[in-house]
Amino acid sequence: MSNEHTPAPWIYNQHASESHFYIESKKMLTVPNGSGQVAETWCEADAALIAAAPDLYEALTNLLAVCDKNFFDVPKGYMRAAEAALYKADGRTD
Repeated sequence: MSNEHTPAPWIYNQHASESHFYIESKKMLTVPNGSGQVAETWCEADAALIAAAPDLYEALTNLLAVCDKNFFDVPKGYMRAAEAALYKADGRTD
């Protein structure tokens, strides 16, 4: 699995004649012949969560770096859960 994510920002839209939502990379939509589609779902709450994924990934990565560098007193369970979430997002299982 490649750890190269589709470029952010991601947005979601519901096409007028359809009942589901498309999650798309806003940057990829500007590429000629690039669909930019990341996913689709029938639930708007899921579409919003998926579209927020790149922002959540970046925020969590930055937060972990700051906590680690400044030795904040963050419970180890929270740190492990945050690291596990990033590993999962990268497709890693180690």
